Amino acid sequence: MSYESTFTPAGAMAGRRLGGFTIYRNPSDRPGMYVLRGWGAVDGKVVPNEHSVEWPDTDEAGLAYVRNFLRGKGLTCLGRSKFDDPVILETWL
Repeated sequence: MSYESTFTPAGAMAGRRLGGFTIYRNPSDRPGMYVLRGWGAVDGKVVPNEHSVEWPDTDEAGLAYVRNFLRGKGLTCLGRSKFDDPVILETWL
């Protein structure tokens, strides 16, 4: 897998005060998939960006690759909050 050309923290934060990524497992719009979605926070509102990547939720190597990619870009995993929707696996800032 290669996401370098489309997924960068700089792209997530362009023109935004805060940007990050969330990894979902088995969301209702993509059953049976992991989905990585970028977002930004502007004036207290969460705004999704145009990028997302998905792969089968049986592909743990793909999950490890994405985690390593995000870590390599200087992002930190926040894990889950007890208030998160059950399909949210983790959030990266």
